Formats: sequence, C-alpha cells, structure tokens
Amino acid sequence: MKFRGLFRISVVSVAALGLIGLSACADPKKTPTYICDAGVSAAAEPPPATPPPPDAPLAANEAGEEAKVAVAEAQVLTPDGRVPLVTVEQTPAGPEITSTPVANEAEAEAVAEAAAVDGDLVAVEPDSIVTTDAMDPDDPEFGNDAGKQYALNRVGFVATWDDAYSAADSGAGQTVAVLDTGVDASHQDLDEPGKVQPGVSFVGGAPTDDPHGHGTFVAGIIAAETDNLTAVAGAAPAATILPVKVLDANGKGFTSNVANGIIWAADSGATIINLSLGGPNPSQMVQLAVQHAVFTKGVPVVSSSGNTSKCGALSFPAAYPEVLAVGATDFSNQWASFSTTGPFVDIAAPGVGIRSILPGDTVGTRTGTSFSAPYAAAAAAIVKATHPTFDVNQVYFRLSATATDLGASGWDPHFGSGLINVRAAAA
Repeated sequence: MKFRGLFRISVVSVAALGLIGLSACADPKKTPTYICDAGVSAAAEPPPATPPPPDAPLAANEAGEEAKVAVAEAQVLTPDGRVPLVTVEQTPAGPEITSTPVANEAEAEAVAEAAAVDGDLVAVEPDSIVTTDAMDPDDPEFGNDAGKQYALNRVGFVATWDDAYSAADSGAGQTVAVLDTGVDASHQDLDEPGKVQPGVSFVGGAPTDDPHGHGTFVAGIIAAETDNLTAVAGAAPAATILPVKVLDANGKGFTSNVANGIIWAADSGATIINLSLGGPNPSQMVQLAVQHAVFTKGVPVVSSSGNTSKCGALSFPAAYPEVLAVGATDFSNQWASFSTTGPFVDIAAPGVGIRSILPGDTVGTRTGTSFSAPYAAAAAAIVKATHPTFDVNQVYFRLSATATDLGASGWDPHFGSGLINVRAAAA
C-alpha cells in the first residue's frame, strides 16, 4: 500500500460513510495483508494531507554530476544516437520541462550547469519510454452480458444515471483529459459539438486524430454520446474530452511528453486527468507534473496499474502516491490475471472484454488495465459533478470508501479498496 500526500483509506460501508463523514479518512486503519507475497506487509498509517515540500534547487556542480550519471544510465537514444537529457526547472507557474539531445557526458554536464544558473533546477534525468496499458487485440452495444458493455451496470453507472438526472447529465461540467494517442473527434459517438475539445499534441499530428486507436477507445469509455442509437454508451456521457496526444502511432512515447501533457492539461481546464499508460521507470519530472496537477490545480489523476501479471512490479505513473492507481477485474469480478498487483493499487474496475469505439466509426473489444482506468476517471467525473466542492483528497476517498470489497477483507494488493461503485460514490 503506497503512502500519499492524500489519505489512503480502508473500505467502509456507505452507511458508515454517511455517519462518520469525510474526516474519518484521518483515522488510523488496520494493516492489510499483502497476500501476493506472504513475507511482505503493507503499512497503512495516513501521512499528513499536505503537498510535499519543494525540492531544493541543484547547484551547478550537482546538476553536472547528475547529468553525467543520466547519460551513463540512459536506456533510450534519439534516432541519431544521442541521449535525450531532461531538465526540470520549478518556476512560479509550475514545472518547466526541457528535453535536450546530448552526444556525451561533457555536453550533458554543460546543458545541466546552464539550466542551474537561475537557481531553479530541481531535476536532471534521461528521458524514458512509456506505452499504452492495453492487451489488445437504444446504443446497439449497450447491455449487461459478456460481449457488450457489461461494466456500466456492474459498477453502477446505469443506476447513477437513473438516480441523479439522466444519462445526458452524468458528469456534466467535467472535462476529462485523455493523455494518449489522440482522440478521433469525427467519430459519430464523439462528434457532438463541444464533446471533444481542441486539445494539444506533443508528438506531432492533430490531437483530434488517432492513428493508433487507443486514445479514442479510452475516450469512448469515458464519454461517448449516449441515447443516440449509435455504437456505445459513455460512462459519464455529459462530460467532455480534452485530448492530449503524448503517444505515437505505435502507442509509445517519452516521459517528458507525458509530464508536459499533465502540466498542460491541468493548466488548460481539465478537471480529471486519465493516464492509460505506463512504464517500469520512475521519473521525478513526471511526479513533479502530477504534484502540480493535484496540489496546485486540484485535479485528480487516474492511471492504469499495468499489465505485467506480476506482484509488486511497480508501474509508473500509477505507483506515485498522488495518483489513483486502477487494477482490472474480469466478467466475474475476479482479479484479471494480467493486472499488476502490489502496494500501490488503490481501486479496481472492469478491464476484460471491454467494448468501446475506434477510429473510422467502428467499435471493438479490448482488454487491459488501460480500459479499467477510464471507468475510474468517469466515476471521478461523476463524483465531482455531484459533489462540486470536493477536493482531490475527497474524490479519492469517496471512490475508495464506497468501493465493493473483493478478495481479501479490506484493502488488498489485487483489488485495492475494491471494485468502484459509482452509484454509492455519487449518492
């Protein structure tokens, strides 16, 4: 169980939630058993719910030494054989991230020392690769059986539409940033005016064009138009999508683009950020970007836990304590065997046989934690729409506290706090 600057909480009943109120998230909790490794336990003491202190700026000589280490440890090269060296300067407006290709340690040292001159350099690291967390391969695809959109009923979205307003109102006023391969805004299930905002691309090409399909699929899960006799129903159909293209046509991208995408989305009106992507390498710049979104802008960040099938194999950005990490369940509410487990998993959502839209006005079925995360992001959008005064901590707490407990009693490393229950969370 990861520690966060936002309280981690145990599953409690909806009735208890109403009784004890949100202040209960500060109470001590029992220590859950880390069942995928009998020799490891996950502590559960909540840390203070305050932003982490800013990193001390690097002196020029420190920056130069870190740059030389970064070149020596780099795993990724540019097409011309250089190392993409990333520098992060903490400005009043937020982290400023620059990726500079360098040929050797001397060039790296010079770049880092120059960046340190202003006294605001807080990180130097090599760029690394992240990928999609997909396994792959009246709305006609809506339904509760395997092969259709079973997840919408399974975790309470349909009941929420009935309880609150209507399908068209669920998630109203919320903008979900989809950091991915782009979003096909011309798809007939996303072409309503204003449904997909202009967005931005950090990898070339229009953000509203998706040569891969992954981003469109994720966006469809979150907010596809509903009750239009077309394709699928979105989980939060009144929400809008902000496409932020950070992955290329092969579903791969640099961590520097992800970090810049998070900052841009948080500064550009996103109220939720969805990251259906990840990699094994931690990145200080990405965590700084997440902290900017969460602590400075008040934007919840949701990420897929990864598809390594391994216990405790950290996946980033999901493993950062400020991120809501989402694992996958199958048709029977069982743990999906590909879903990465460990102390960083916060919550679970369906991720097997998920139906959504693809570019070219088509529909497909895909599997992976990539498609669990957008259900949690949609749930967060509905929670924020129904509880407009909630801060990030309260959104995370509400989703976790109202989740349906699965697996071992209480929090466990396969399901986190349990399967999302959006109807209870939005009550």
